[in-house]
Amino acid sequence: MSRRTRLLRFGALLVFCGALGCSRSPPNRESKSAASNAAPVTQPLAVVPPVYGTPTLYEGAIHVPAAAPKPAMDDALAALEKMTGHAFTVTEGPADSGIVLVRTADVASLLPGEVDALAGKGPEAFLIRSSDPKTLRIVASADAGLTNGLYFFVRELGVRWLLPADDWTVIPARSDIGLKIDRVVTPAFLMRWFAGTGGFGSPSPVDPKMSMRGRWDTWKRRNGFGGQYILGGHTGETFALQYRAVLEAHPEYLALVGGKRVKWSIAARLCVSNPAAVKLYVDDRIAFMKRTNSGIVSVEPGDQPGHCDCERCKAIGKGTESDQVFYLANQVAKAVAKELPGHGVSLLAYSAHAAPPNIPLEPNMYVMVAPEAYQHTGMSPLKLITAWRKRVEHLSVYTYWSLAEWLYDVPSFDWRDIPVDRARSYHAAGVEGLSLETSFGSGAMGLGLYLASRLLWDPSEDPAAIATDFLSNAFGAGAPAMRRLEERWATHFTLTPYELGASYADLAEAQAAAKGDAAALRRIADMQTYLHYLRLWYEYQGTGGTPGIGLRRERALGVIVWLYRNYDRAMVSSFRIKSLIVDRREHDATLKSEFDEHNYASAGWAAATKPVSSAELAQLMQDGARAYPPIRIDTRDYSPKLVMPKTPLPAQAPEASRRLVLAGAMDFEQEVLPGRPFEVEITVNKSIFDSFDQVTITNPAGEDVHTEAVPADGGSHTVRFDTAPGRYRCHVEDQKATFVIRAPAGTPWVMSNLVSTDLSPRVYFWVPSGVHQVAMYAPSVLPVELFDGDGHAVPSAGLGLISVPVPKGQDGRVWSFRGYKSWVPIRAFSVPQVFALSPDALLVPEDAAN
Repeated sequence: MSRRTRLLRFGALLVFCGALGCSRSPPNRESKSAASNAAPVTQPLAVVPPVYGTPTLYEGAIHVPAAAPKPAMDDALAALEKMTGHAFTVTEGPADSGIVLVRTADVASLLPGEVDALAGKGPEAFLIRSSDPKTLRIVASADAGLTNGLYFFVRELGVRWLLPADDWTVIPARSDIGLKIDRVVTPAFLMRWFAGTGGFGSPSPVDPKMSMRGRWDTWKRRNGFGGQYILGGHTGETFALQYRAVLEAHPEYLALVGGKRVKWSIAARLCVSNPAAVKLYVDDRIAFMKRTNSGIVSVEPGDQPGHCDCERCKAIGKGTESDQVFYLANQVAKAVAKELPGHGVSLLAYSAHAAPPNIPLEPNMYVMVAPEAYQHTGMSPLKLITAWRKRVEHLSVYTYWSLAEWLYDVPSFDWRDIPVDRARSYHAAGVEGLSLETSFGSGAMGLGLYLASRLLWDPSEDPAAIATDFLSNAFGAGAPAMRRLEERWATHFTLTPYELGASYADLAEAQAAAKGDAAALRRIADMQTYLHYLRLWYEYQGTGGTPGIGLRRERALGVIVWLYRNYDRAMVSSFRIKSLIVDRREHDATLKSEFDEHNYASAGWAAATKPVSSAELAQLMQDGARAYPPIRIDTRDYSPKLVMPKTPLPAQAPEASRRLVLAGAMDFEQEVLPGRPFEVEITVNKSIFDSFDQVTITNPAGEDVHTEAVPADGGSHTVRFDTAPGRYRCHVEDQKATFVIRAPAGTPWVMSNLVSTDLSPRVYFWVPSGVHQVAMYAPSVLPVELFDGDGHAVPSAGLGLISVPVPKGQDGRVWSFRGYKSWVPIRAFSVPQVFALSPDALLVPEDAAN
């Protein structure tokens, strides 16, 4: 089955990264403690044949231009001295040998061809060349390029900043640092940025100097995150607050909705055809740019939909929300081009203004489209990106990777597929920037973000090789067990006793294999603290009862204390998870006061600041392994190629008493039989989020042959057209409206991703011959009913992990389940991830056909 991960749609809108208005990178907030907390761990001496025949240290000298980029210089110098055991001298000015850093503006220091090699490559590009044992040159047009060149150089020598915690820096011991290289390096993406939702809160007893923020910023810099610009998010709320008095005094400045001017609020939109309102907004944005020396200013409105119904506004383009939002952006862009040539404006293509407008756009506009969530165009992510790329030169993507809000730092991110797929597909589509909203929890996201840091520079890099390098550097001889754990977490993770048992076993194996490797053991210990968090979270979220009372409160408190006791390890986004527990799940004012960041004497901090000893952690791992012993699950992978069963399957009409209500972007495969059309019946429920669902049909050759917008009106609509026989794919792009879809009886028709927002009717699946266990993860709100090939009920837990034996004669049969309801997809372990609404509609994997 395919490993491609599809993003889930969730019910609540998420506020973007805040009212950022400046395009420049945030100032370097690295404190002295943050700069030194990534203690370098020296690996055994690397046996590397000298590239020049004899070892070279480039004369132990570094020559830099005036005011060279200090953070990168400090990091490179420390790494070189640590790996070689040799003290390097650093001098300003040109030189003919040593490690020489040169800006292209220093004409006297340049060699022939260096300026031409970097021409048009931008400020982040660099030239790195070494023509002899004495000299290595790093040349760039700006300090950003010199910074990137320094980090590239030491990374080529084996330096790794794997995660933003003390023991995850690797510096190999080397007697030779020679490179034979002559290369210009440029980033594939001009913006490469991420932020964890919720941030780090305020100074607290566990982080009084906010060093964790500095550590993540430092880790980003060392691994190549950043870019030529950083685009801001919503600024409309800030504008509304700043000009509240003016807007209340001039209600005509605000949008007309339903025949009345809206009242002031931080989300209120302007009447964009009102010249005075537009001037107020334009003047504010210009003043902001001049005050902050911004290169690009955000003109993104507040994070609520809404547009003006007055006749003049409706006459802009076709009067859509996109037309009005981008019309106002155009007015700012024109003023910026006139007053501040070379500068630009930015805004999101998101929510109700995700679609390209029906008006021309100014050339200095930077658009950041959110294609994978919170867009209501009916277009697939790649089609929306393609539509925008035709309209603007500067296009970036804003996307969501495993937010703490959604998943509480539980593993969910497929690091094997998503970073490489997004980097390659976005780059091929002409996207020049990527901004990720994610988690500051490296247990769930560390490896994925590390892979992204490399692939956003060069999408052609081999992600498997990067992952292997990461795991072997991090865990030494324990890497094979850790790879098994990380790969299972990426593709099959389910927070169940099965997963906990497998994870305890993997970490115990890794620890035993790494015996004697102190650095690897410390990193494995970090992963053990993360696993204990997963155990605590599993037990807490499975506890019923009233919030803030009894065992539920006790377990909530246990999670929070553990988060803060291990705060320094950066495995979990501790502040954000604590906030979500207190404010969203428990609504417990007492619990909140116990961890008051502004009162260091609050009752909770005494336990939360107690360090975790090695002995305590070892005992917790033993306890966990006893509480969650390994459970045998027959996990199998099947061919993604589906075929008609060799033996016809029994026919059975779908249950009329229940409908399968689906949600999100979903794909279906349908076999069009000779003499029959392609046909499906679809009902899209009425929704405030969607006006329609887009249905796209792809033929066996991979060509889109039919597209149709099905209105979200609650009515039944038939998508039908005559075509040649063969296997067709039907893609429904749904944005939380939810929908019901059916194919005609007797038509082979299946789905692989099942999210059911209501109790499902019977859903059928194939148990291949030779399978002795039906194992699947069904996190339904109520236990599902399971039925064997004869339609008899099969006793099972029915909730969470389902694992039942297959009796003799029941393999090579169609089984079924009923009553599944969850926004989380059901996941099959031992049987094919292929589902149908009647047994005769099933298609089966080619390697599992009867």
